[in-house]
Amino acid sequence: VDPWFAAFGIHDEIIRPGAYLAPVPACEVEGDTGERGRRFLLDILAQRLKLPSESLDPSSIVGTIANHVERAREIVSQRRALILDAARWSGGLPRTFLQLIADAAQYAQIRRGDEWPQMQDLPDAAADQTDSFRRALLPGDTEAILQVRGTDGREMALDRKIRLLARGIILERALGSGWSIDVHPLVRPLLGRSNHA
Repeated sequence: VDPWFAAFGIHDEIIRPGAYLAPVPACEVEGDTGERGRRFLLDILAQRLKLPSESLDPSSIVGTIANHVERAREIVSQRRALILDAARWSGGLPRTFLQLIADAAQYAQIRRGDEWPQMQDLPDAAADQTDSFRRALLPGDTEAILQVRGTDGREMALDRKIRLLARGIILERALGSGWSIDVHPLVRPLLGRSNHA
């Protein structure tokens, strides 16, 4: 997913010589159709951690002492569930997904001295991200978002649209031959509140 300054700014200032900017649209991560997107984000995390993706698959655990295999699979299964939940809450944005995982890991470190988060750490990371979104909303944003949700977004003022897309508050999703504006899953609860600024 490109930040808007990268998509529309001067690329020479952003991209190093020899580097290639590969735009990635926000992937679908909700429901059955989001399985591929959740797996894509899991693969990104594995790559960032310099782990083979199979290390996050419980069925790939086979090389430990027999009575430890089940425990190892359980740990990997819990980690995978956390990663897939973070993927759902990310709205399909890799940067938000990685931030959720990093924040959850920070909560695990503070609470238990653990290097890997547990499921109880993820809601706090999501609450932090939601609060960040809340602080980024300006007066009039809620109404503007609700008016264009499910449309291609052309009726939203361009400066507002660019700001909300850059912050990840709204998402553009490819639908067949067109585009549709979606609201980030962690922003949806904020749209029903009157004090969103």
